[in-house]
Amino acid sequence: MRHILTALIGIVFLCGAAHGAQDRALPESQVDKQRAVAAEIAATGGATRGATRAQTGPMLAAAAFTSSGIPTSSVSISGVTANSASVPRFGRFELTVALTVNDGVAVDRPFETDPARGGLDLYADFSSPTGVVKRAYGFYDAATAPATWKIRFAPDEMHATNPWTYAIGTVPASAPLTGSFLCDSVGTAASSKGWLRIDRTALRFSGDGTTFWGLGHNTGWRPDVEVPTAAVMRSNGLNVLSFWMSEPWVRQYPDASGKQVLPARAPLENVGGGLGNYNQSACAYIDGVVSRAEAAGLYLIPSLWAHDEVRDASSPWGAASWDNSAYQSVCAGAGQFYVTSNPDGSDTEAWHYQKNRYRYIVARWGMSTAIAAWVGMVEIDGTSGIEADKRAWSAKVRAHLASIDPYRIAASGAYPFVVTKTDDASSDATSFPSFLDLMGCDTYSSKRRNYDTVVSGTTYPGIATTIANQTDAMRGVGKPCLHTEFGGEIASGSAASQPTHLHNGIWAALASGSAVSPMLWTDGGSYPMLDPATTTGTAMLTHYRHLSAFAGALSYAGSPDLVKALPTYNHGSIKGWGMRLGGSNDRGFVWTQAAQNLNHTSYRKPVPTVTVGYLASGTYAVTWVNTWTGATIQTSSVTATVVTVGGTATTGIVVKIPAIAYRDAAVRFALSTGSAAAKTSQLAVGDDGVSMASSATTGAAVHKGKGHGCGLGSGLALLIAGLGLALRGFITRPAF
Repeated sequence: MRHILTALIGIVFLCGAAHGAQDRALPESQVDKQRAVAAEIAATGGATRGATRAQTGPMLAAAAFTSSGIPTSSVSISGVTANSASVPRFGRFELTVALTVNDGVAVDRPFETDPARGGLDLYADFSSPTGVVKRAYGFYDAATAPATWKIRFAPDEMHATNPWTYAIGTVPASAPLTGSFLCDSVGTAASSKGWLRIDRTALRFSGDGTTFWGLGHNTGWRPDVEVPTAAVMRSNGLNVLSFWMSEPWVRQYPDASGKQVLPARAPLENVGGGLGNYNQSACAYIDGVVSRAEAAGLYLIPSLWAHDEVRDASSPWGAASWDNSAYQSVCAGAGQFYVTSNPDGSDTEAWHYQKNRYRYIVARWGMSTAIAAWVGMVEIDGTSGIEADKRAWSAKVRAHLASIDPYRIAASGAYPFVVTKTDDASSDATSFPSFLDLMGCDTYSSKRRNYDTVVSGTTYPGIATTIANQTDAMRGVGKPCLHTEFGGEIASGSAASQPTHLHNGIWAALASGSAVSPMLWTDGGSYPMLDPATTTGTAMLTHYRHLSAFAGALSYAGSPDLVKALPTYNHGSIKGWGMRLGGSNDRGFVWTQAAQNLNHTSYRKPVPTVTVGYLASGTYAVTWVNTWTGATIQTSSVTATVVTVGGTATTGIVVKIPAIAYRDAAVRFALSTGSAAAKTSQLAVGDDGVSMASSATTGAAVHKGKGHGCGLGSGLALLIAGLGLALRGFITRPAF
């Protein structure tokens, strides 16, 4: 019976999605994605899915907490155990705290922070050897028996003899308990650089001060977000993984004894567990993802919420998984999720429980250097609610996280948090988050075009043009930026193919100023996984590896002083993007893309060249790289001369483009060490490679292809075979 119910849930979910596609302007990218969701529900039984290979957390019974909460009148600290007497810089220091509550009666609601509601507030103030005080909050960990209270912290100051000290406190107040530990070593290379913080248009490590360029992908809602594994990612040059914190539609369900079983990818809060109760199997799963990322030197961008979770029938994209949200109990509809204040100024119930949840997330995982940033809401334009409430909510979540996270906030006050829209649904996708400190959007408007395509005289931008133009727009507000999702749809009627679509997108991002590469969406449907067991996955991983090697050779990569290189070409069908190091103006790089292979006869008379201006005088070492094979094509020396860029005479270099059987190539250039200017050049050494600005030109003019998203198709049909579900799209669309 449970399997029958699961199948029916899937049918309702898909019917709602199909209705939205026809009547509520569901973006076509969402239609693509619903197919993968349908296949997942059909293949796994949805809510009845057992643990996968990666779901190592226990399948726990839900605690029977009362809804009202018995007030907590007293708390005393009866003991504390530390995981170590000394930890390395940025390493995990963990306290397990024994509490006696209400004179021996167990706390009624351990995930609640308000004693009047049956909870308690546990925290520790940590004092560094130089007297800096940071507060870390405690959390209730019921992932293993017996359940315990824990406080996690990571020190950022080292001293051979002077310790860090701490004082543990509670609300209701208890006699404080104090202790100390040493931080006297650097630790492993994977964690010794510190947390990522915003520095103007760049991301910079808090520990060693180096800058960072991220190269990664997004596994979204997948039941196993670690495909490929951290080891495979790192061996192929990837260093960032983004993922949803749950599969929004997965439900808790009663086992044979009537206990509520918690699948490891069910939402942290859901209708089965109730509002304010956190799915400990899901928490244990995320514990594992974070720990493995730390060990591998991988950086994570978790999505706190996804659009599915806040979509009822009022959503512009139709209903999705609001019926599995525990917030139904305090919201009249999904749109009320974004309302944070009552008319009298007090917190709404929805905001009260959200604050508890954000605090729990920071308390449990915030100390990890593996957490690079947060996506507050994935594609907020698809959710229910009004725009003003969504914008106000986004700012309030950012402010709350910054106030409780002692690790990631920069001296400027900037905090790495973004809320996204998607460009195939919203014209303001690239500008919406400008009131936040990190810029980001999802792009699918060029999901079917590897290259710029002309149809009936209209130029539709390919993925490189789209990524570059949008990156330029987002970076234009003076903040670091990234595409949190992009992908080439591999389906009938689409001209996109992999790895070409991926190749063009990630190279354009590096060359146009992204802080992190566009995150390839991988759901196993129209958007293939980066699975090394598949031919497509292996091919895509190879292209990540080539880009990583090129970026890693740029010692200045990531400097916020990088500015637009403004490359120009002597052939109208060749264009490119690039950066140079501002200030010294003595190095940079350019990625060049042509309408045909660079060895085509049309490019030999005259020989194609790329010109880069605004450089220091002297002789430059020039290296061309084949972006498709990773091989060095040629090296040469070029002496700077007077060039004209945009009608202005300036000092620059003119470099011949090599003839290769590919449509693009990359070049890096640097003033030779023997040149006078090179002897006085000041260089900010970076980490794994980054670029911070872009400009694209075709011939002597900036390329301005007309952007146009593909129209939504004529309909959607459901095919139900037995109790299994399969969704097949019959969508009329241009084949480009």
